[in-house]
Amino acid sequence: MEGFRFNPEANKIKLEIEGHKYTIDPLSPAIVNGVAEFQGMKFENISTPGNIEKYTDALIRIIDCILGPGEYEKLRAERDLGLLDLLELGTYILNAYQIPRLKKIAEFLGTPDGEAG
Repeated sequence: MEGFRFNPEANKIKLEIEGHKYTIDPLSPAIVNGVAEFQGMKFENISTPGNIEKYTDALIRIIDCILGPGEYEKLRAERDLGLLDLLELGTYILNAYQIPRLKKIAEFLGTPDGEAG
């Protein structure tokens, strides 16, 4: 049997967005909080000007929380992105994050019926 070696990179999720590469820790408290906030957003009266601005600002903050401070501005690259663009990006990040995260957790904790994964 070979000895144990830490491999932190194997536990991270890799994303590529607009040519920018990101490596995120799926259980980092900041990322978990950002994802939870995105999932918990209630888009009520989304088409009113005040709410469009509120949701846009919230999504920019969440994107920066997950990808890193200032990353939204790098991705935006002087383009005029709207709320729908941010929702699309947020959904991409969420999907790219959730599936590998759940698989990784299942590797360590086993399947729902208690058998080793």
